[in-house]
Amino acid sequence: MKFNLIREDLINILKPIINPLSNKPKLPILSNIVLKINKNELLLYSSNLEIDISAKIKIKKQYKSIVTTVSGNKLFKICKNLPKKSEINFDLKKNKLLISFKQSKFSISNIPYNQFPKIQNWEKENTLYIKKNTLNNLIKKTQFSMAKKDIRHYLNGILLKIQQKKISSIATDGHRLAICKKKVLNDIKKSKSIIIPSKGIIELKKLINYKNKEEKLKIELNNNNIRIYTNNFIFTSRLIKNNFPHYKNILPKYPNLIIKIEKKIFQESLNRVSILSNNKLKGVKLIIEKKILTIKTNNQLKEEAEEKIKINKQNNKIEICFNIIYLLDIINILNCKLIKMLITDNKSAVQIQKDKKKTSSLYIIMPMKL
Repeated sequence: MKFNLIREDLINILKPIINPLSNKPKLPILSNIVLKINKNELLLYSSNLEIDISAKIKIKKQYKSIVTTVSGNKLFKICKNLPKKSEINFDLKKNKLLISFKQSKFSISNIPYNQFPKIQNWEKENTLYIKKNTLNNLIKKTQFSMAKKDIRHYLNGILLKIQQKKISSIATDGHRLAICKKKVLNDIKKSKSIIIPSKGIIELKKLINYKNKEEKLKIELNNNNIRIYTNNFIFTSRLIKNNFPHYKNILPKYPNLIIKIEKKIFQESLNRVSILSNNKLKGVKLIIEKKILTIKTNNQLKEEAEEKIKINKQNNKIEICFNIIYLLDIINILNCKLIKMLITDNKSAVQIQKDKKKTSSLYIIMPMKL
């Protein structure tokens, strides 16, 4: 197996392929990637048993079909450290992959392909089409609310709900909730809800940041898997098989207070007072009275910070406490001039969103005790 590739063409494909590889794989061969020659194409494929990523590169000559596996990280590092725009030569001989460029020569061991877990074939139940930038926004605007290593596995990921021409992403860790709604490019006849695990979300986010944000993606779904086709890659992730919480039950139905705040002023004030917040609790108190929002924090050393912001007039006074990190996560993701907070009381969930009649995303945060 002899072929040549330009350095940039290979490393641009290799980087996303090796991203899911673990330093401590479940099987030693899973630190390897598959290299398969088929006529004038080189197929590259990696798997960690939860996520699979594959891609193809055109090569100049046609060859007989041949397949092997080599260390993905070693191959990437060798190619990355060769001169830019260099033409790299590859040759497979017995149990070694030979890599050469001018006076540089490397040989890395391979493991026979028959030891690599086989690519699973599965029946698709739904197919949808969506712009890459739309999927990117669905993840970006909810990802921060995912749980991390929660024993409730269904919280360690993002719920995707597909109905007709709409797709929603929902994430929660039990203390906060993020919802984002967008349109897909085709009409979905059969509604579907799936949970993509956090590892899959992280790798997918890296992949869809790769060039051409207006690219149309094809997505295939069933009860166990999601597969996404881009111009360059095929991404497959196993799904979490659990029921997601009934999140709609916590949305404020009859808020007693609706306050409107300039986002930038609120954001800057929260960042300043957070300097003196409690290192463990990270609590902040909001006091709403008449036309003033007072923001207060303190810490174990009895240091204090206080800021006051003008808001729309309120007849009721209320004091409510939040985790300041959770509050800032929401404020930071909102791209607007004015934000709106819907408050029922100091014990109930608070809704935060853009100050618009129609908004594609909204956020819920639970109060805390200080």
